[in-house]
Amino acid sequence: MRYLKRLLLVAMVFLVPVTAVQAERVLRLNEVAVGELDPHIALDYIDSILLVNLYDPLVRPKPGGGFLPGLAESWDVSDDNLTITFTLQSGIKFHDGSTVNADDVVYSFDRNKALGMGYAYLFANSSVAKNSDMEVVLTLDKPDSAILAALTRLGIVNSDLVKANHQDGDFGDNGDYGTAYLSANDGGSGAYQVVSHNMQELTVLSKFNDHYGGFLPKSPDTIRVIYVMETATIRTLMSNKEHEITAQWHPGTMFAGLAAEDGLGLTTEDGIAYLVMPIHTAKAPTDDVHVRRAMIAATDYEQMVAIEKVTEDLTAANRSRTALPAALSGYDASAPEFEQDLDAAKAHLAKSKYADNIGDYEVEIAWIAEVPKEEKIAFLLAHNLSQIGMKAKVVKVPWAVYSDRVTQLDTTPHVGQLYFSATYPDPLSLLGAYHSRVRGSYSSHDWLEDAEVDRLIDAATAEMDESKKNELLIALQRRLIDVGAAIYAYETRALFAKQDYVSAPFLDDPTNTVAMMGGNWRFNTWEVDD
Repeated sequence: MRYLKRLLLVAMVFLVPVTAVQAERVLRLNEVAVGELDPHIALDYIDSILLVNLYDPLVRPKPGGGFLPGLAESWDVSDDNLTITFTLQSGIKFHDGSTVNADDVVYSFDRNKALGMGYAYLFANSSVAKNSDMEVVLTLDKPDSAILAALTRLGIVNSDLVKANHQDGDFGDNGDYGTAYLSANDGGSGAYQVVSHNMQELTVLSKFNDHYGGFLPKSPDTIRVIYVMETATIRTLMSNKEHEITAQWHPGTMFAGLAAEDGLGLTTEDGIAYLVMPIHTAKAPTDDVHVRRAMIAATDYEQMVAIEKVTEDLTAANRSRTALPAALSGYDASAPEFEQDLDAAKAHLAKSKYADNIGDYEVEIAWIAEVPKEEKIAFLLAHNLSQIGMKAKVVKVPWAVYSDRVTQLDTTPHVGQLYFSATYPDPLSLLGAYHSRVRGSYSSHDWLEDAEVDRLIDAATAEMDESKKNELLIALQRRLIDVGAAIYAYETRALFAKQDYVSAPFLDDPTNTVAMMGGNWRFNTWEVDD
């Protein structure tokens, strides 16, 4: 009965007048709650999808590498790599009709840093100043090889609109810096604008016809995102053609069933993500490197991948060999694939300070309640640990609770699960999360503090020569494995079921994939056929 009520509720969400159905193209998708609208708080996959559709950055990632103009029509890098001058395109409009200018860029940059949330850490060593109404200068404390890539995550907000909606808060004259307003409304210039938003239930976007980037002939007019992950509900909606594309987090059994239905197909987003299982490096017994290395060696990687088997011909995962997905530059292709080795695991355990009393500890393995397949992964790891004499407790945690728990050392589980995508198109978007300055954040809850890891990240960040940078990145990957920062379970092939009448660049041709979380979901590049 509870399922039936839920299905009826979701169906009501999609009820629109027949005339509207005939007049507009609607794209319906589902994702894990919560959907965060504020571009300077946004972190997760759905947040990134909302970001790239509601807001424009100075530069956009180019499929295959490099950058395209965004709000900036051009940029000039100084010889010492410490300043970048951006010239803005003229006449670009925000959703309220006002024009984007340099004040908006400076305000957005300052706001992002002041909030200290989302990906603010990417800009810790930089500042932005206005040169003229249409020109800004970004100044770096030291060269940063990933700064242009990082800027693809900085959504520019309408400063006048947000200032008019400041409420009381902790930021002096800026009050709450508009956080209450931007978590419920948009202040962007992107191809779509917010019609309504409930971060736990439904977000509705509509086409912003004045967007400078334009649209394809059959781009969707309306986007409906439901925050529903009940497999039975989504499967029914897909079968009834009341839903266009699924989230990637559903179990393989659902995808296999949908693949067999007429008018439906499966598609993948490859090469930019992996399942990382961070190991808590600062809580007993996983504060001992030999315990962590034992856990890594005990993991059955072949069975981890098998969990993602969908059909005889399709598995939504590839074996991993290092701390970086294969599609990113600097990938250590010479490393062997991870293999289970119980003898090596037991040998590591014998070297640890807990060798004589490891049975006194219970390792907590968390899985995200909204991602059902993680339960199998958690129990498989628990079984693997039992094979070397370690006790484990598997805990189901809602995402909202998990993302809060991992910011505190004492409440972070011994082992977590993160489907970690390249958040911006540079390998440091993944590897930079291991720097001690960001430990205890959503993306760095292994709580690692290692001087050599910090040194290699800093060196790779400062190295502007790509081949030399890649050498540093390979050394960094090897160091992360040596210190046992995480179990790199497998590389993900993000799998989606979609209606045949939906097309998108990365769906139709993998070479069009953008190596950035959410970067392939710019809906003005998608089409919904009649």
